[in-house]
Amino acid sequence: MKIALLAITDRGLTTALRIGENLPSSMAPTLYLHEKAIPKMITSEDKEREGSIPIRIFQRLGDLVPALWQEGSVLIFIMASGIVVRKIASLIDRKDRDPAVLVLDEAGKFVIPLLSGHLGGANAWARLIAKQIDAQAVITTATDGRGIIAPDEYARRFGWKVEPVDHLPAVNRLLLEEKVLKVVTPYILSIDPTLLDDPHYCFSVGHGRGKSLDYLNCRGEGDQSRNGMKDSLDNHALDNHNVGNIKAEDEANVIIDAFPKRDIPANCIYLIPPVLSVGVGCRRGVSGTVVLERITEDMEKIGASLKAISGIYSIDLKADEEGLRKAAQSLGVDFQTFSAAELQTAINQEQLTRSNFVMEKIGVDGVCEAASILGAHKGQLILPKTKGQGVTVAISIANSLSWDSDPEILNT
Repeated sequence: MKIALLAITDRGLTTALRIGENLPSSMAPTLYLHEKAIPKMITSEDKEREGSIPIRIFQRLGDLVPALWQEGSVLIFIMASGIVVRKIASLIDRKDRDPAVLVLDEAGKFVIPLLSGHLGGANAWARLIAKQIDAQAVITTATDGRGIIAPDEYARRFGWKVEPVDHLPAVNRLLLEEKVLKVVTPYILSIDPTLLDDPHYCFSVGHGRGKSLDYLNCRGEGDQSRNGMKDSLDNHALDNHNVGNIKAEDEANVIIDAFPKRDIPANCIYLIPPVLSVGVGCRRGVSGTVVLERITEDMEKIGASLKAISGIYSIDLKADEEGLRKAAQSLGVDFQTFSAAELQTAINQEQLTRSNFVMEKIGVDGVCEAASILGAHKGQLILPKTKGQGVTVAISIANSLSWDSDPEILNT
């Protein structure tokens, strides 16, 4: 995650330094300072202070902001909000793509999350910065104002995606109308106490795909206890992952699943967890475009969202394969490799497809299926090896959802 502090005055510089010096080391920012605000301690030749915050000098804010925007940086402006609005107006796209944008007055008294409060984490950043420099976070999001954690905020915390994003206002409005959101998921949940104990969310009991749903009223009016619900969720067996319909989707407001349907009510969203690992084998020199085409083709074949991919996995002999790296970069996921010994062990244990050709070439019975299962932490293979255009693909699903949260300090 890249964090950019932008200041255009000497007082703004002072506030920017306070922010940068108080953030945890894992969140080290880069400070961008307008050339007219350069103090004597910083010359044009010395644009970085050793042992402190990296400082870059810029001439035109209008040139700098688009570049930082494309990098997906968290943008923290220390200047008038009107200046910021004018500079970012033409860059704003959609909730799930825009970076977090925050504005502070140059004295550092107020921190305003201006854009992407939930999915981008701007609200959480505002609270963090306010705490670090003893300022006031000015958060205007309606759900936050009422002390409610919206589903897109939970998605950010857990590293999940939202689909379709344009349904979010209708779903969040239900919360503002003091209604309980009904949640459906076919997965085992490694229970997050914050979500489980949230009275604004009501999980289904007996909630596999294609099964009828029995909702527990999380506000205490149901027949089952909260402990009973926790046991049911904790012990629920993994569904067989056949792509099917959830019969009561018209009742649900939040569906946690990697296999979204296109047509759902306007007051319903999918939260898509990264539970699918894609194992890939390929000939040397294959392009990233071809790899991405093959992955997309197979994900569509099983009805899964590309947003559900946790990573691309292969053998360590392919660690420098540019096509695999570019495909992972395009998907916004990690690329990880395993040794031949690790892959062979998985093949033997899981009785996976064996290839004499692959064994002769690289000394292991196969790549994509084993890499996929290992990427899913010994999950379940749901799409065996497919071949095409010099690329083999296999897809596995994790056995349970893990709460891959942002640093705790951003979850307040």
